[in-house]
Amino acid sequence: MTRSQWPARNCKDSCSRLVVDVGERTSWIGVDVGGTKVRAGVLDVQGRLSGWVSYPHRMMSGEFHCIAEAASQALGIADLTWRNVIGMGVAIAGVVDSSAGVVVRSGNLGWQELPLEAELHGRLGVPVVILNDVSASAVAELAALPGGSVSPWLYVSVGTGVAACVILDPVEERLGCVLDIGDTPAPVESWHCQRGEYGGLESVASGSAIMRAARTRIAADPSHSLNARVATITGNDLVEIGRASCRERV
Repeated sequence: MTRSQWPARNCKDSCSRLVVDVGERTSWIGVDVGGTKVRAGVLDVQGRLSGWVSYPHRMMSGEFHCIAEAASQALGIADLTWRNVIGMGVAIAGVVDSSAGVVVRSGNLGWQELPLEAELHGRLGVPVVILNDVSASAVAELAALPGGSVSPWLYVSVGTGVAACVILDPVEERLGCVLDIGDTPAPVESWHCQRGEYGGLESVASGSAIMRAARTRIAADPSHSLNARVATITGNDLVEIGRASCRERV
């Protein structure tokens, strides 16, 4: 288990840089850059979603053009332009120094010491804040938690990999750390990790591992409703199967 985010990071310190003269600027943009996909959404000042895109980015190692492209597409869907943007937040799968605006390392994306905040601000002309993707998700989920905030708050993210975030102070949104828990030993039979060893949590509980296990089971069951297209099933298919199963048990 390794710490992969700077400790005691205050999200509000970073976001305070987004204060601008609003004028005709009426919307915010959020972009999530994962290992394989990019998602972008446009929200007004009341938090209402007016534009959304999600697709595989297919970038070469070291590239980051998909961020501006996805944001521009979402703006187009919302019938807005960059002149209407108050600021943009970018969530990144990797080690991020938010206060410096630098992606320290993102293995899946091939980024190393990338001054992404300055690069995007220079190209787009709007204030930009970057965060680790798990940190951003943890803060958002905590804000939407039914019944109000809890402290401390532990958030676990399951995607291309497996990671966790601890928020120590929900009022100040003070992050304790982001934990790379993908290599935590899993006490079950598991597949090889990327390092060629057995036993990592990521090898049995990541999104790709769950998909691999599902395809193996579905392929072995000719009567399964998805057997005929087992090679093309998606995560959404598995979610729908789970929901249908829950409804049958109620």
